[in-house]
Amino acid sequence: SNRSFCFAALVASLEAASVGMCNSDEAVGLGLSIPVVQGVSIDTVWRAMIHLVCQPPHWFVAAPVPIQGVDGHLRRTVTVNGCKLEENVYTDELAYEIRFVQVVDGKEIGTERVMALRMHPLQIEFLQRDTSSGLASHWDMPKAAAASLTNDICAIAKKTEDAPPGTVGYGYTCDSIDDCSYDSLFTAIELQIKQPWKVMDVQQHACTITECANFTVRKMKPKAAGRCIVERISMNKEQGIVTYRKCTDSGNPEDIERVIKVHKDTLRMEIFERKVGEGMRLNWVVPVTVASEALANIVSIARRLEKNLTDVIGEGVTSLPMTGITHRQLWRAMTDTVYHPHKSGMNVDEVTVTNHDGLIQRTMRLLEKPGAPTIAEHVRVDTNKLEISYRKVMGGKESEEERIFRLHKGPLRLEMFCRYVDRSTPLHWQAPRQVATEVFDAVFAVAAGTARLMRVVTLVSALTTFLGLAWMLNHRKPSPPPTTLSPSHLSHAALTTARLVEQQATNSARRRLQASCMPFAGLAAAATACVGLAGRRKTSSSKHNLVVLQQTASPALLQPSPCGQGENNSLTTIQQQWFNVVNQSWLAHD
Repeated sequence: SNRSFCFAALVASLEAASVGMCNSDEAVGLGLSIPVVQGVSIDTVWRAMIHLVCQPPHWFVAAPVPIQGVDGHLRRTVTVNGCKLEENVYTDELAYEIRFVQVVDGKEIGTERVMALRMHPLQIEFLQRDTSSGLASHWDMPKAAAASLTNDICAIAKKTEDAPPGTVGYGYTCDSIDDCSYDSLFTAIELQIKQPWKVMDVQQHACTITECANFTVRKMKPKAAGRCIVERISMNKEQGIVTYRKCTDSGNPEDIERVIKVHKDTLRMEIFERKVGEGMRLNWVVPVTVASEALANIVSIARRLEKNLTDVIGEGVTSLPMTGITHRQLWRAMTDTVYHPHKSGMNVDEVTVTNHDGLIQRTMRLLEKPGAPTIAEHVRVDTNKLEISYRKVMGGKESEEERIFRLHKGPLRLEMFCRYVDRSTPLHWQAPRQVATEVFDAVFAVAAGTARLMRVVTLVSALTTFLGLAWMLNHRKPSPPPTTLSPSHLSHAALTTARLVEQQATNSARRRLQASCMPFAGLAAAATACVGLAGRRKTSSSKHNLVVLQQTASPALLQPSPCGQGENNSLTTIQQQWFNVVNQSWLAHD
């Protein structure tokens, strides 16, 4: 068909264009991925990529690269083939991407060039894309340049792996951690923040901890002679990042921060230093032994926490990984416990739930407490963070503390902890650990029941569909015998088609087109319309059909049209020949 032909032509043209783009000067095109040499880790390769951003190779630039820190990125000027290029450099630590955006007349252009580190398998990808839509575009950089840049990155990474430097540089990563969990590591970091004398040579009585809105201020004094150290510490457990910023004597934080990053894929910790506004790592000259000892102390605390689990929730408790259910089923079970708390194992009654704008007000009576007191609380459900917060209400005012019930996806597990409303640092919760464990088990049982029900429904639906198809195959009606088409059917189809086309001609232009083309349209449409009309319109007399056609046909069909005289004579001749053919067919049929 025409549609198939057009589609085939479109595919052929796209293939030809793609081949031409790929073969033109061996350019990167819409993207190029180059594998990384074996024997290097992802952290080492990422640090080598950052090293080449700050210190480009000699074959790429012909002069030193001046780098200036701007809010949120770096701005550098490179000289390539005698041309000066000014560009902004953005670093995304979570996505392992470095983006280069050219600056012309003080404004960024609409495209960005990306150098990204991909995993599974480990490779470096080069691509150019639109900054607004994110769609890839053709990049005319030679493939040889991308391959040479990849070789330089691999050479730096291999050298670092074979002969580790004496300083931290652009980062240091400890060995993989197998005997403790991600949550235990973060709990150990929290203890190290609040009790620094356990891992650092500082005076215990001189340490003070102040909880603020989004950070913690820690003051400590070394045992050796020295001034007091003031730090502003922030934690983001979801991203696995803890930052430390030293403060000046006036109390203002510096623009350099030390970062501890906890990786989840292969559990390990990394430490490095970076500029606060730029996000780009710095070459940290601290000895590696200092960084290694600091990370080893955190791992040691985490291992002790794993072995000596307390009977209270403390800074938080996490369930074991849950299998056999999806995160949607588990989240639905969690939200169901807000309206039906007895499903989470709570011994309560007289539960009332009222929905308000942005929160849920819930009151219930605790039967396990002496006197069965009634409590009121505000519940907030955050579908983006997959967490539910509970705040007690006393005297019409919310408490400064909130209990968090959170869902984690990788791996699928539940977490429960307590924190201040205006801070992200968890509090030491004195509730029994068994309470949280019972809630985890009850919620998992509800989600598992939903999963079993869904499996049964899916099985019944598939079985019903199979039985329905089998019944239809066994009771299908035989196909009707083919109908013999007679000239009477053809005449009725042609007459019906002519009338339908005539009704659609509403203006003079369509009437003129109808008068000139109707014989051909009627003759062509009759061949297809008679298939649908056959068997529905059967008349015993074919001559009667001819009379009906001649008496009821439109004058636009049987009489000359108001066009040119020569054109009218030719059309009249064609019309007459058409009716003669139909008349002869009827006479032959009779």
